[in-house]
Amino acid sequence: MATSQYFRIEEFPNSINTVFDSKFNRWLALENSSVLVEVKTKNGSLDLTTLKRTNISQLGLKNPYGMAIHPITGSLVILDRTTQPQIYQIQPDSQGNFSNTSTTPITLPANLPDLSGIKVNSANGNFVVDSATRQIQYEFTRAGKIAVERDLSGSGLNNQQTLLTNNTAISTFSANTTDASLMTAQTVQTTSIPNPILVQTIYTSVFAPPSPDPSGIVYISHLNSLLVSDGEVDEMPLIFNGKNMFQVSLTGILQRALSTMDYSNEPTGIAYNPANRFLYIADDNKKRVFQINPGSDGTYNTSDDLVSSFATFVQNDKELTSYDPEDLAYSTTSGTLFIVGGADDTVYQFTTSGTVISRFSTISFGLHDPEGIAIDPNSGNLFLVGFPANLVFEVSTTGQLVRTYDISAANALKPAGLTFAPSSQNPYQLSLYIVDRAVDNDTDPNENDGKIYEFALGTSVPNQAPAVTAGQNQVVLYRANLDGAVADDGLPQGRTVTTTWSLINGPSEVIFDDPSVEDTGVSFSTPGTYTLQLSASDGQLTGSSQTTIQVLDPTTTTFVSFSGSSTIGGVSFNRQDILAQDQSTGNWYMYFDGSDMGLGTSSLRDFHINADGSILFALNNPTILPGQLAVDDSDIVKFTPTTTGDFTSGTLEMYFDGSDVGLTTDAEELDVIAIDRDGNLVISTRGSFSVPGVSGLDEDLIKFTATSLGQKTAGTWTMLFDGSDVGLTDTTEDVVGAWFDPNSNKIFLTTEGNFRVNGASGVGSDIFVFNPTSLGNNTSGSFTPYWNGLNNGIPAGIAVEGIAIAPIF
Repeated sequence: MATSQYFRIEEFPNSINTVFDSKFNRWLALENSSVLVEVKTKNGSLDLTTLKRTNISQLGLKNPYGMAIHPITGSLVILDRTTQPQIYQIQPDSQGNFSNTSTTPITLPANLPDLSGIKVNSANGNFVVDSATRQIQYEFTRAGKIAVERDLSGSGLNNQQTLLTNNTAISTFSANTTDASLMTAQTVQTTSIPNPILVQTIYTSVFAPPSPDPSGIVYISHLNSLLVSDGEVDEMPLIFNGKNMFQVSLTGILQRALSTMDYSNEPTGIAYNPANRFLYIADDNKKRVFQINPGSDGTYNTSDDLVSSFATFVQNDKELTSYDPEDLAYSTTSGTLFIVGGADDTVYQFTTSGTVISRFSTISFGLHDPEGIAIDPNSGNLFLVGFPANLVFEVSTTGQLVRTYDISAANALKPAGLTFAPSSQNPYQLSLYIVDRAVDNDTDPNENDGKIYEFALGTSVPNQAPAVTAGQNQVVLYRANLDGAVADDGLPQGRTVTTTWSLINGPSEVIFDDPSVEDTGVSFSTPGTYTLQLSASDGQLTGSSQTTIQVLDPTTTTFVSFSGSSTIGGVSFNRQDILAQDQSTGNWYMYFDGSDMGLGTSSLRDFHINADGSILFALNNPTILPGQLAVDDSDIVKFTPTTTGDFTSGTLEMYFDGSDVGLTTDAEELDVIAIDRDGNLVISTRGSFSVPGVSGLDEDLIKFTATSLGQKTAGTWTMLFDGSDVGLTDTTEDVVGAWFDPNSNKIFLTTEGNFRVNGASGVGSDIFVFNPTSLGNNTSGSFTPYWNGLNNGIPAGIAVEGIAIAPIF
């Protein structure tokens, strides 16, 4: 976890030539144009034993007038304001030293007076400098050319001030040190808005169990409680008892201790979607955000919780993603997440599925190492804390500073998460709750000094539009079950919330079962992409959310499962999944995500899609599925979907118990599931089989005529397709997938590897058709090719293990 350092030092008139270097935890200052001073910090104070001066006279600086640390390269950037202004970039060595440094300056246009201050635009590497005389902010390219000019005439900037972001001004503070080189300044807002008032301090250190390093906090409206995460307590064996999340009343009473240890041992930040009650937890060790669906019981940290996640960092994409996610906030307006990256001093906006939308740097308005973020329910602005520790920064969602708030009354050492919630004294007034990690356990492994501060804001709890979630995007055939959710704050009092589903766009009209309820069904008559919207109104304000439904055309769609993991058509898959390809467009879609259904380490064999939309499938090994459903590799499971697509949900039940009807050996695990034209179950096994009435090999298909199915399976077996009769005799020609055309006698097949039969040959990713003239013990007929896997994008070496060709509902 990144840490914050803050100290106050004597007034330094040239404080613009001072900068904090978070990578090496040090302050850098120019004592004069030839000497660079360095001092590190320790426990929130200057460590004067590390004081160091470096001679940089070889650079030839004449009138330095601004310093910054490049957020990408880590180099020290200096503006030299002379007749011909220049920018120097000084790259330290791996130890942070600037000795024997030389650099070629970047020359700026000569006709720009009074340039002052410098920062780096982390999005493009450009340099941003102000001109107080001209009331203009210039953005220069890395070649020194003007890329952008911004009018600052409305900012109140005068000729003695430096303005690196709108509505800010330089101010200084004082404390005890005699070395003028160490004097620095802070950026603060000059404003008449009153500072928040400290109402109470809650000592999380006295909880039982305690929270020594609270790092995240969020208000859970349906519980009227605070939820606090502790990203460090697991590192303290004298304190840790398995709990790292704490449900706390607004008055500071510990109500319940929870754990995220099953998926995250470093929950640094936490956010909440009031509409569906999902939690979002940031982990800066794993560099991931975890989504926690509380399940049917609506309670966190219980057995029916569904946990998924996305990565916030991609090694080859540092420009776009966070490698140090500290805290996050959920926007009920946009349905997105705002995530602060501590080490990279950046705020990112992500979708809840992990796509980056935007980002901005916090360095420009004076905030280093941001640790906490929340969204103001009144303005929709972002509130941020980090370093300096005595300020809360209010900024727009695009990164423009609005104002700062002084929270010095708390004497916080390392403020981390923050959240807005009703006051502990008056439920109609709004407060800001901030957690403080205080002393880090890295410096004191036995510390236990965590706190929560409540600051009264002097504003009323506002009426907010109902929070609405339309549910996840889906991929369906004909019909979808919509899983909407609405939550309201009860304001205005006495009003009733009304909800409405509507079609925003699509190729044809749709039919909602009941458009006035959150959870409803919808039917489609035409394939295509539909956008549906759920709206909710409290009589004064309206909230809305949209979802996309991709309706497949069953007459042109092929469904397949695979023998390995890869990506096809932009869709990542593994052996638990079923993908759909629209053959009319070539587009690929996730249809059944096995990981969402708790398949664990098991893999799908073959599957069959029934006329009612349910899916039959077999697994490659014994396992216990959700609902304590114990299945063997000779059994068939029935999945009844609630939703299909990237976010698959539904129920599982036993459909066929193979051990009841003679499938008991290791060789008799299933690798084909199909339903013939008469509605009978057809299977094939991984090896040779012998069941009552029939025996055979792995290239054969046998029919089961059931008298009962489910936990007590009974019926009779007969030979349906003898593969050896029609040339399937090689070891690679084991039949692993089959589908029966209900409108003809055709049987669609796929094999484990290469095949060569009368009329067709191919590899394991291909599908071919058997056209029978007779079936049973004397099978005969011809083969024709149907679908070439490589031509349709299947990676080489991956076989098709399960198939469903144009299922008719």
